This record gives sequence, structure tokens and C-alpha cells, in this order.
Amino acid sequence: IEDVDEPVSNMCDKAFIASETIKNNYEANIAYYDDKLLKRTLEERRVIGEFEGALERKEFKNVSSATG
Repeated sequence: IEDVDEPVSNMCDKAFIASETIKNNYEANIAYYDDKLLKRTLEERRVIGEFEGALERKEFKNVSSATG
């Protein structure tokens, strides 16, 4: 913990994100939240935000899985 004033809920979120990096890896016991994970998390949020915006603007065409 670098910032002792950081809300506990943020710390828990970061711990969860870090734990996901070693999910199903039974050789790893410890995971760390670092700048690399922060960048990845921010990029994922950006992409999701863009995707949601595109859905709202109806930028995706309806396609039938049967006919393509």
C-alpha cells in the first residue's frame, strides 16, 4: 500500500484485479497491482466505454448468424 489515504474500496478493487492475473495458476501464491495492471485496466475501461457509446449510436449493423 503506497497511499494510506486511498479508500479501502479502491484497495479491494486493485487486489481483485491483481488476483485475476493468477487465477487458475496454482503455482502462484501472490499477485501485485502495479503500473502495468493500471494501464491495462484503464485501456479496458476505455475500450468498453467506446463500445458502449457505439452501441448507443447504433454503429453496429444487425447481422443474422444464419445468413451472415
